[in-house]
Amino acid sequence: MLILDSSGSIDTAGQVDNVRNAAQSFVNSLAGTGSRLAVVEFASTAYVPIGYTSVNATSIANVFDPYLVEGGDQFNGYEYYDDTLGTGTRWTNWEAAFYQANTNLAPADLVIFFTDGDPTAYGIGSSPDDTGTDSATEAIALSRARLQANITKANGSHIFAVGVAGATFSNFAPITDGSNYLQYVTSNPNPGQTVDFGEADYFIGEFSDLGAALADIVTAICGGTINVTKLIDADGNLGTTGDQAEASGWEFTVGVSAPVAVTPGSASTNDNGNASFTIDFSGEANAIVSLSETAQQSYGLLSATCTGATNSNGTANLGDGSITGIDLQQANNDVVTCTFINALVAEPSLTIEKSLTNGDDAVVDTAGEVIEYTIVVANTGNVDLTNVVLTDAFAGGATLVSGDVNNNNILETTETWTYSADHRHPGRPQREPTWSTWPWSTPTRLTRSRTMSPAPLTPSHP
Repeated sequence: MLILDSSGSIDTAGQVDNVRNAAQSFVNSLAGTGSRLAVVEFASTAYVPIGYTSVNATSIANVFDPYLVEGGDQFNGYEYYDDTLGTGTRWTNWEAAFYQANTNLAPADLVIFFTDGDPTAYGIGSSPDDTGTDSATEAIALSRARLQANITKANGSHIFAVGVAGATFSNFAPITDGSNYLQYVTSNPNPGQTVDFGEADYFIGEFSDLGAALADIVTAICGGTINVTKLIDADGNLGTTGDQAEASGWEFTVGVSAPVAVTPGSASTNDNGNASFTIDFSGEANAIVSLSETAQQSYGLLSATCTGATNSNGTANLGDGSITGIDLQQANNDVVTCTFINALVAEPSLTIEKSLTNGDDAVVDTAGEVIEYTIVVANTGNVDLTNVVLTDAFAGGATLVSGDVNNNNILETTETWTYSADHRHPGRPQREPTWSTWPWSTPTRLTRSRTMSPAPLTPSHP
């Protein structure tokens, strides 16, 4: 969960774009890691512009960027630092921020709380109960914020505060871990500091440090991992956009050389198209990793790439669906994201079954009798079929009765079309009798005749 301060001091300092950019980079860094992110924005009051959303290329384009990029499409009508939280004085209400997180969102493993100043307002309603920069107001605001933060922690969340500019780091103690709160540093910790993000409580710096601080968070929580995103390209053309979708149920296997280990050794992508693997360096400085997907029938691999490895992002082999030689460096806590893009290989196929509708009349042998047929056409391939036209020379045409569910004249893979047709039996004419007269005798009527009966038709007759 990301809680973003949008109080007036950020605008006064001219840092709105800096916050936007830092948050955007943070979100981009989470892409493909299997993470789900929600956003709370606060000033005098607070609200939830984005609920929990899996972070991937699609959600970045359609959810996070519209919210974070100024002048964009917005997300559900919301944009960071818009007028949703008011156009007047924008105070800093920590209590309202944590209240929104506790009330409108499920508990998160990690809550990143960003602020540029100390709390100057309190209250959880549509407007603050009180505001001010005097010490008494700030003391009450901090105490009220602590109560909500305690609820957040009691729900199992780890709160990590990121303070810049006017934030007083001592004020982070009540909302994090009390007197034991620890500052996060990347190296050479002093008393009260730690390099272990899992036990760290806050980071303090300047606006210019915000992007790096958020990037460090991603490295800390996702470092030493291989994260796979599986996409299906609808038209099989990587040059077109907006036609790729996450795919679940694709199995990936990671290979390493001892003593390096990986957990798990293989995994299938979830509903968001993600699978993650954790590398145990076992004291080694680096790890050489291979990644391969298990092919699925009717799909071909278009692209396979990795990013984030310090030494090498590996070499892709589209023929066997693998990337080999991914070289992670333990000291850099590499977060490697790999994307595999497949497309459906078209295998068109259909079946046609023709049967007698009036099949109870097994023998059709009367001239003028109507033979009624049912013709069933099923799409047995893996792609939709267009320009489907059924002709029956014997019946002289066929009429579509049912099956085109959405009436788009496309025989889709889920559809079976049923036609009706009929044919009137013409029969075969009898030969006329032959009359012969013998002149040398009394005329005698002689007849030669053959009765031509139509051959019986059975249900298998064309």
